[in-house]
Amino acid sequence: PARATCEEPRCVMVGKGWHTKTKKSYAFSPLPAAGTGCEQPRRVTAGNGWHDVTLSCDFKMFVDVFCSASEPYSVSLYSLPSGSLLSKIFQNADPRLSLLDLKPPEMFGFKNREGVELQAALYHPPARFPRPRPLVVSCYGGPDIQIVTDSWGLTAAMREQYLAQEGYLVLRVDNRGLN
Repeated sequence: PARATCEEPRCVMVGKGWHTKTKKSYAFSPLPAAGTGCEQPRRVTAGNGWHDVTLSCDFKMFVDVFCSASEPYSVSLYSLPSGSLLSKIFQNADPRLSLLDLKPPEMFGFKNREGVELQAALYHPPARFPRPRPLVVSCYGGPDIQIVTDSWGLTAAMREQYLAQEGYLVLRVDNRGLN
């Protein structure tokens, strides 16, 4: 099966077969797309967020593992080339999630002093905490992964959520190794 787990998976018709490709976008993975020849690709799945697409061997359907910063993971089966939903395989409907009161971070980009665009996520504490608020920078060893993505993993980052609930601003920044 063809597989895309990168920043903006796209299913594109080339000749008689589908393949996946990406469009450069480090923080967001809005949608897979389809097209033929040189025409503009067209959208085949809905939902802004993170898509992990696996095409069937006969290229007649695909499984889309989807999530966003505001939606936990779901798994769906779609037909090609129409992109119509065939089956909802999994939908995370765990009522305990609402008890956690997880707030998606604010996602934004900024340029460093060399002019390189970096993607960031900022977790805000509840309004009850006085200003100015202390800032914690959450680091990782990269550059092999990106941590700032429109995905459920960013919202479910429990250390960052805990620190925000304790009154800290928490900043996560993807380093320059990703571009």
